[in-house]
Amino acid sequence: MSLKPESFSQIKVFPSRSILLVDSGVGSLEINFQISKLIQDAPIISIGDQLNFPYGNKSETFIREKITDLIDLGIKNFSPQVIVVACNSASTFLLPELREKFALPIVGVVPPVKPAARNSDTKVIGILSTEKTAKTSYLDNLIQKYASGVETIIVPTNKLATFAEQKASGNLVSNSDLYKELSPLIESPLYSSVDNLVLGCTHFSLLKDEISQNLRRSIEIHDPAEAIAKQVLRVYPRREAIGNRECWFISTGDQHIENKNLLESLGINRLVYI
Repeated sequence: MSLKPESFSQIKVFPSRSILLVDSGVGSLEINFQISKLIQDAPIISIGDQLNFPYGNKSETFIREKITDLIDLGIKNFSPQVIVVACNSASTFLLPELREKFALPIVGVVPPVKPAARNSDTKVIGILSTEKTAKTSYLDNLIQKYASGVETIIVPTNKLATFAEQKASGNLVSNSDLYKELSPLIESPLYSSVDNLVLGCTHFSLLKDEISQNLRRSIEIHDPAEAIAKQVLRVYPRREAIGNRECWFISTGDQHIENKNLLESLGINRLVYI
């Protein structure tokens, strides 16, 4: 199969009773893939707002408006049964408002601080996040609740999300650039004791292999995608299986996703541009 880009305006038939994911870009892809392994009886629709990527440097007002617009678009065309806000920047403040506004189950993103802290033998963990998430009380509260007895090394970086978009566009991510973003962790005096690493942005999931290679030692990486998929399974209303399940990635940006192999490896079988 070779993905052929399609125009949203030219599509006449849309799958309904879907699972809808919304994000600032390609951050939803790994979550989409993990959901597809657990639920085989629903279309999965990911909408990435690549036109306005990144959200990490945007105001809450801007993020609120754009996420709401994406959800409205999804509800109008795909009649979702579950909505996943696959964006840490939005999940840190917007979930209560969205749950009040939309009469549907809404699943957000939680950086996997709890399993990383619980799994750590050395009681030293690293946390990679966007600069916006690193400054939030949301992350502080997670650490206080689940990692109060654990030393945490927080590494704020917006460039890793950009690198994930770069990878989707078909451009190589240089090891030197990646290492530079990871260097505050790697060059920390406590680095030799770090045994677990939290990915605090969904975009980072697409760089797991590259991150692991640059760490240059064995560290367990905690990706939120699998836990999010399990939560979707818990709230998803079951129904009869469908014969030909569709997994869409819809982009608000220009047609610049050239890494079709990446999308196909993550189960995407429709690539659509608005």
